[in-house]
Amino acid sequence: MNDLEALRVRLRAFAAEREWEQFHSPKYLAMALAAESGELLEVFQWMTEAESRAPSPQAKDAAALELADVLFYLVRLADVLGVDLAAAAERKLAQSLAAHERRLAEAQDKLSELTRYRGEYEQQLAQRASSGIGVAELRDYQAFLARLTDAVRQQQAVAHRVRAERDAERLRWQDAATRVKAVEHVVTQWRNEERRSADRREQHEIDERAQRITKRELQP
Repeated sequence: MNDLEALRVRLRAFAAEREWEQFHSPKYLAMALAAESGELLEVFQWMTEAESRAPSPQAKDAAALELADVLFYLVRLADVLGVDLAAAAERKLAQSLAAHERRLAEAQDKLSELTRYRGEYEQQLAQRASSGIGVAELRDYQAFLARLTDAVRQQQAVAHRVRAERDAERLRWQDAATRVKAVEHVVTQWRNEERRSADRREQHEIDERAQRITKRELQP
């Protein structure tokens, strides 16, 4: 069983032992989660951005405890809703990857359009030059062509940056997908073992009842 699944089971048992399930509706759990997030914020409220990056040991410990509370309510809420947090995170990353793919396609389309336009403009300049062109008109052509070249260069940089962001997002998605598959395998094994244990307990109880009945029947 992985750590997240183990925590889910422990929190469910903790709530059941205290008969808290009646209070653990999604609404109240979400409200409690928001409240705990607010308490986490209080740890950093009066710090500067730089100070929050290097908190004191006391502040870091306080943040750790508040993070634990946030995690408890998050895991409990997911359990009540029947949400697989690992799978949901993987799906969210997949959606983010799709958005990066769209941005990359748009950047590449714009780059192709600018490159094509520059090529057409260069052809126009060559045709005008072959038939004779004035100095002023040539200067205008060259100035505009220089601006087009700058625009192409800038768009190439944009496409390169978006591609790098897409590649990084793809690695995160692949890593998350791998973890989800590993978690699903472990959870399946654990559930199968739990089912076998339950079957063994049930069979043991049946055998004990049968033995008690047999003993009573044999008594004079």
